Amino acid sequence: MNKIRLIMLGLQQGDSIMELSRNYGVSRNTIKKYRKLLQDGTNSVVVKDLDDEQLEKKLQIADNDSVDKGRYSRLLCKKEQYLKALTNSHMTKQLLWEQYIAEEGESGYRSSQFSYYLQKWQSQQKTVMVLGSSPGEKLEVDYAGDKLKYIEGDSGAIRYCEVLVCVLPYSDLIYCEAQADQTQMNFVEGIGRALQYIGGVPKLIISDNLKSGIKKADRYEPELTELCEQVALYYETHMTAVRVRKPRDKASVERSVALVYQRIYAVIENRPVFSLMELNQLMARELEHLNNRLMGRSKMSRWEEYRTLEKPHMLVLKVSKLMEVKKSRVGKVGKNYHIALTEDMHFYSVPKEYVSEEVKMIYSLREVEIYQGNKRIAVHQRDCRRYQYSTKAEHMPVAHQHMRVIRGYSSEDLLQLAQNVGEHTRRVAGEILQSRQYVEQSFQSVIGLVHLPKKYSKERVEKACSLIGPTVKASYMLIKTMLVNQMDKRSLEETPDDYTTVQHDNIRYDKSI
Repeated sequence: MNKIRLIMLGLQQGDSIMELSRNYGVSRNTIKKYRKLLQDGTNSVVVKDLDDEQLEKKLQIADNDSVDKGRYSRLLCKKEQYLKALTNSHMTKQLLWEQYIAEEGESGYRSSQFSYYLQKWQSQQKTVMVLGSSPGEKLEVDYAGDKLKYIEGDSGAIRYCEVLVCVLPYSDLIYCEAQADQTQMNFVEGIGRALQYIGGVPKLIISDNLKSGIKKADRYEPELTELCEQVALYYETHMTAVRVRKPRDKASVERSVALVYQRIYAVIENRPVFSLMELNQLMARELEHLNNRLMGRSKMSRWEEYRTLEKPHMLVLKVSKLMEVKKSRVGKVGKNYHIALTEDMHFYSVPKEYVSEEVKMIYSLREVEIYQGNKRIAVHQRDCRRYQYSTKAEHMPVAHQHMRVIRGYSSEDLLQLAQNVGEHTRRVAGEILQSRQYVEQSFQSVIGLVHLPKKYSKERVEKACSLIGPTVKASYMLIKTMLVNQMDKRSLEETPDDYTTVQHDNIRYDKSI
């Protein structure tokens, strides 16, 4: 503006256009425009009295009048009409321009200039307000849109899991963890672990409109689930939710989710992970790196800024134990002495005496308790594998316990049991194991062999096994027959050379001898 004022002052003093253009590096056409403005009655005194904004406005009006010949003014009159039309998802800027040019003809703006003005007006409407946040005021909570995955150790199946992200907007301290799903249990306990991680409680916890926490969304008073109300009471804070489809209401956590993608997902998502626990351990390590990185705005890390500026304003975390969410259901024990937790479709054992009885299951994220009346009859670690069984040996009938032991044997185990009887018994057991194409098919025969000392002595079993020579095919039935007929007790006597046939009525003799 100072250069414009000097040019206009030079024009007032009679300087030539060529000389002014050379001195100030401004085109002659532009200087002619300033001269025309002076000739229209704007003298140097008036120009001197105008501030920069007023002078720019006068120059713009002159420019519109001289160059655009009033077309900008006509376009400006239709500003609201065009902006309203663009709110229709079926309307485009190209269609609006075609309508505009049909009215204006050749004097109208070309498509690029028309779109420029529309874009400028739209940007003016999309202004945002910087609200800021006070230290210790709120904790924003949301689930990341992208999921992480791990390989289930037993089955090798790929499991996808949710990632909960929490952030304190003032210090930008972030907490995140992987969860199996977005159920109320995981959501509530995730918030509890976040509060333990930061070591304090904010005055307000703000979440998205999750089904886990919000019963009914509302712009002013969202209705929380009963469980979230209990959480607010337990941690002595307040909970609320942002407006539906208004991500800017929780801009800090949205920005933190992007950081988690860049600093945690990108580092660990291609690593082989075999459990949810292992995945969370990797995430915790990378999270510490993120929270300890220096931020450009203050040359402090998130942890340093939180401990220095925000923690003194946080409420005290008065509880040392997470709020544990428990649910219950009633069901009948099946004939296989198991009952299903239908939420996971996993089966848990109870003592066999309670078959066909009605029992109550009380379960949390980590534990399943089973009661009959007021008596607890079983407790298990919770297992979310679908259509699998969690069975305790003491709940099984004796015969089932025995079968479970047998199914757990290996070839080495059976040979060691045979060795406890004797060397010959171990040799025979080895021959039996090698007699089948699949070694597991001969397990039952060897188990029968090593159980023979329960009825017969070890010495007799070992003696019977010693009588099995290399040309005889060893088997459990052969050893058992020898013991039943007491063949192991007979002495081995050589057959006499002068053997004489015993005289007996049932023997046919050859009279020619």
